[in-house]
Amino acid sequence: MVAHAENPRPGVTDYRIEPHPHKRGVSESLLVFDDVAIPVWALAGYYQVVSVNLDRLAADYDIPREAAGVAIAFYEQHRAEIDDRIAQNDELIA
Repeated sequence: MVAHAENPRPGVTDYRIEPHPHKRGVSESLLVFDDVAIPVWALAGYYQVVSVNLDRLAADYDIPREAAGVAIAFYEQHRAEIDDRIAQNDELIA
């Protein structure tokens, strides 16, 4: 997982997007909070599968809705690059 400093606001979770420590490009960015790091492209791809339902995305990944919202907002800002990454994954599993 991605290391980070102690939260300066106890009781408040810091949901953030960070670069992948070993992979380059915005499409490899991670949603990071607590001891969790999830590729944004994976969340965005599943978000499309569940008909852009943020509540379902959060429930199925067992993450807070706010965290899912941070990831999807980042996806919306970088849609082209992340959609390309999702397509690469789809080709690998097809």
